[in-house]
Amino acid sequence: MIQYLCVERFADFTINKALSSGILPRDRVTFLSYEQMFHERQVPAGTYVFTDFDRLTRYELECASEAWRILQRHSGMGLMLNAPHRVLERVALLQALHRARINNYGVWRIGDGILPDRYPVFIRSEDDCAGPETDLIPNEYALMHTIALLQERGTPLRGRIAVEYCAERHMDGYFRKYGAFKIGKTILPHHVHFSPHWIVKAANARRDAVNDDPGKISLPSHEREELDYVMENPHHRELETIFQIASIDFGRIDYSIVGGRIQVYEINTNPTLPSAGRPGAAPHRQITRERFKAAFLALEPYPLPQSALIPIDLAKPQRQDMRAPRANGITT
Repeated sequence: MIQYLCVERFADFTINKALSSGILPRDRVTFLSYEQMFHERQVPAGTYVFTDFDRLTRYELECASEAWRILQRHSGMGLMLNAPHRVLERVALLQALHRARINNYGVWRIGDGILPDRYPVFIRSEDDCAGPETDLIPNEYALMHTIALLQERGTPLRGRIAVEYCAERHMDGYFRKYGAFKIGKTILPHHVHFSPHWIVKAANARRDAVNDDPGKISLPSHEREELDYVMENPHHRELETIFQIASIDFGRIDYSIVGGRIQVYEINTNPTLPSAGRPGAAPHRQITRERFKAAFLALEPYPLPQSALIPIDLAKPQRQDMRAPRANGITT
């Protein structure tokens, strides 16, 4: 059995949706919460996919890492994906990619009093997937003013980062954001989102697609471009290198192409998974669903016996609750 580990209250948006819609079969894949693993102290043998690190406190992350090491010793034929003590979350990842000269843009923790040396920037939380909390900030004076306004309305600076703007509008007037999964050894291109705004999220991409604006190009041309991306997997070599730097075996990378080069925005280890088809959905969505299912089930091609239970005897006493995300975590 493939065990998908994440924080319980966020499972309905990810793994439970894939299980309930039939994208992943319940006889091969199951959801196991960190709460269950920490407090029940024994789990079945199998393949384990660890996710959701940005939503764990530092203590919980240490417990997850200890559990991963215990399971690895008893894994047998099962795989272990995403070692909690090795995975780079948002800030550490972006800084590593900048040092590797993959990302051109910088990121700074403003809660530490570290100010950018390049502009424009925007401010966001480092451990959620909500996106920018401000418009583009052109210079240090405007940044200090923005920080003062955030503090006046009671917004803590701890856990907030300034991110250098890095995006590029294409000839058709649209920005693009690509999304691809890493599932074990497989790089699986999934989508391209288009928006006339530099903040390209799935929600505003869908909204822009239905707006009646004669200045926008036709949706079919975008569909064809997305289909080509899905079928050709044009960036798989570069993405494999990036996932290796991140020490991530399972997750979805969000990135763009700026100046002809990949620019990574994040790798989410507990991402939204492909969902059941809806009426009118683009035909290639069925292709991505089938490919995702095949790659995920290939993590454990021959289901292991479920009789064996592995004790998770953590050295530290267990807390009775799972708290909110780490304020100084690093990422979705």
